[in-house]
Amino acid sequence: MKIIVKIICALFAVFCSSAFGQESELFDVYLSMEKQRYSDTEEVNLRVSVKNISNDTAVFYVYEDKKQNQPYTTFQPKVYDMRGKENENIIDYKKQNKYTVDIIQAMGKRAVELGSGEIFTYTVDLKSIYSMSSGDFYRVRCYFVPDFGVRHVIHGKNEITFLIDGRRDAGEQSAAPQPNRDVTPSETVLLTLEAEKRSEMNKMLKYIDIEEFIRTESNFIRAYSAAGEIERREVLEKFRQYLLRPRSDYLVAFKILEEGIDGETAYVDALAERYNVRVNESYKYRFVLKKNREARGMWLITGLEASVFKGKVQ
Repeated sequence: MKIIVKIICALFAVFCSSAFGQESELFDVYLSMEKQRYSDTEEVNLRVSVKNISNDTAVFYVYEDKKQNQPYTTFQPKVYDMRGKENENIIDYKKQNKYTVDIIQAMGKRAVELGSGEIFTYTVDLKSIYSMSSGDFYRVRCYFVPDFGVRHVIHGKNEITFLIDGRRDAGEQSAAPQPNRDVTPSETVLLTLEAEKRSEMNKMLKYIDIEEFIRTESNFIRAYSAAGEIERREVLEKFRQYLLRPRSDYLVAFKILEEGIDGETAYVDALAERYNVRVNESYKYRFVLKKNREARGMWLITGLEASVFKGKVQ
């Protein structure tokens, strides 16, 4: 009897793994915005693009109420402040602590078919979903639920940072001088190293262009270069998990030395001290960065060179 139960459990696990994995292999989800600075009176429109990355026709479902609205169901953007705290969601059923799977029972269900390589774009005003204050920066990411019958969630591939400006027209110039709110390359590296030091690896990855950074890692670049499109996604995910791993040589201290900017690219030199059982080891790092085209005033790390440094990081 116990053997039969174990076999059934194993088959169920394989079925669930296959069903969940199949959804994630069908679609890629990307976010885009027309700009990164908005006034109090402007709509903050987010475009969510869903691409069928399979070789066959793929289907997902959207839900509409009697007014043909598509509320917070299939597409679920999440808005956070720069400290990582989610803003107040003002969707009625969310405020009432109701579940999405319960809400959609009273809605119409419509299938959206995408041929191989086709893209469906959904646009939503973030102000209709979240409460946001003027004068603050925010980050938005998105979750996509292709079929609530399977209840598998696909995470958007990217995250966008934007500002709600207190002025009536975010494009007009103020009489008073405005501070430069751009994040410099050295500040980007500082945030990256600080996140690693605190073991907040997911935050660290925000500042790294994974597809570029993998080219600096000899253990992954050969497999990545030789792989096809689907296989590359698998290699990238393994590389992502590699970067997220707990390190025995954890970061003890670091110091930013200098930065250099040349148009769209930059470098930042830094010292880093890492734990070692006998004596801590120190390194000199050169980070290579490029401007983030999806978030104005932001930079992404694309490469890293390391050399041994004699001495402690003061």
